Amino acid sequence: MIGANLKYLRLKNGFSQEYVANYLGRKSFTTVQKWESDVSDPPLAIVGKLAELYKVSIDDLFYQDLTNSEIVHQNLNLSDKEETMIKKYRSLLPAGKAAVDAVLDSQYEFAKPKVEKVAEIS
Repeated sequence: MIGANLKYLRLKNGFSQEYVANYLGRKSFTTVQKWESDVSDPPLAIVGKLAELYKVSIDDLFYQDLTNSEIVHQNLNLSDKEETMIKKYRSLLPAGKAAVDAVLDSQYEFAKPKVEKVAEIS
């Protein structure tokens, strides 16, 4: 799955394989080509740099099918700010995600009665 994700993210960002190779300090674009076609996996130290380049978490690179993320975005009609927040969230470590989840849950519970009251009036 990482190969498909790397290719998808590279194309989505408008990068060439040569650009990614240069960014990572690699000699040739063929290294990136091998990762994208699942001939080989990037070294762990490089995976971190790839996640940083594409603004996703390492977990997402390996375990999420990022090629379907556009479908999710179309259905949710996310604003640019919301999309940026999601990208930042995905790059957090598990402890950071838990902290954000706790704040979001707390704020939602605080606002929930107001939202329900507006819905009743409508």
